[in-house]
Amino acid sequence: KIVDGMAGDLIARTSNGAIGVTDFSGGVELETSNGSVEFDGELTPGSANEMATSNGTIRVTLRGTPSVRLDATTSNSTVTSRLPVLTTSAGDNHLAGTIGDGEAELRVHSSNGAVTIQ
Repeated sequence: KIVDGMAGDLIARTSNGAIGVTDFSGGVELETSNGSVEFDGELTPGSANEMATSNGTIRVTLRGTPSVRLDATTSNSTVTSRLPVLTTSAGDNHLAGTIGDGEAELRVHSSNGAVTIQ
């Protein structure tokens, strides 16, 4: 894991490797070319957040009372949410909508891997 137990804004990028963020509160930009992205924490109201990988899965665990505007896509797998989403657009590989009050923005994209929001 790259980060465990942090509050604030975080930008993490790598070309070959996984990114793991746990016990986090704030805004994030997480990007890798070859590896999974795992996020476990709270996103600050008003923040613009992005998580992306070319080859790997993305798992987002939202803690507290999640409040995000979600836009999640994958090119060659599926997008699923275990949280209730007021959906504006949905398909096997795309999900857009609002979780809670939608106070933070969350964009998630994987080219070759599943996306899970929980």
